[in-house]
Amino acid sequence: MTQFDWLIFDSMLCGLLVIAWWCRRHMRSVADFLIVGRKMLLIQKLFQRGRNMMILLWGIGAMAVMGAVAQGGVSDNEWPRYASAVFVRNISPIGLVGFCGAGLMFAYITTDNSYYLAWSAIIVNNIITPLRKTPLSLEQHLKLLRIVIVCIAVFLLTWGLLYKQQESILSYLYLTGAIFTAAGILTFVGLYWKRANPLGAYLVVGICIIIPMADLIGK
Repeated sequence: MTQFDWLIFDSMLCGLLVIAWWCRRHMRSVADFLIVGRKMLLIQKLFQRGRNMMILLWGIGAMAVMGAVAQGGVSDNEWPRYASAVFVRNISPIGLVGFCGAGLMFAYITTDNSYYLAWSAIIVNNIITPLRKTPLSLEQHLKLLRIVIVCIAVFLLTWGLLYKQQESILSYLYLTGAIFTAAGILTFVGLYWKRANPLGAYLVVGICIIIPMADLIGK
């Protein structure tokens, strides 16, 4: 496939992701009125397109100002990854880089805390609770949620410190995101195939986890 083909494929994939992503579907579905959901989607798209244009303009500006030749001892293969960051650093006044870095950190925190809560709720409600013979009390449920959140945070911190990345960031995101392919397969097959069974569901989940993790760890 040519670079243009990959661009078209990636654009289509991102478009499907925007439509099917669970949190955005949930945000639109809980709107009281249809007009509210439409306005939410319109405003969201405006901010999203502005963000995408900003990233594209950074790259264009970096190649126009910095050039395609590697600088600062960086190899030619690695230069495309660093050019935009070096460009922004060179044109930014003192203090702006730190201000933007703080903004990115706060955005990361406000995003990940929602993920931690969602992941812990899935683990507690869909894995731990069904295995118990007696239901959890409200206090036990909240305590278990907090424990699982801490465990998730410790795991992510440990993984981030120990894992040595061998692939590009985009390849890493694709590999880790492939784990969620199991959700689509289970939903489609479970709803539309009469011979679907729990064993097949477990196999699908196992395969979708093992293959990406084997590629990441095997390197």
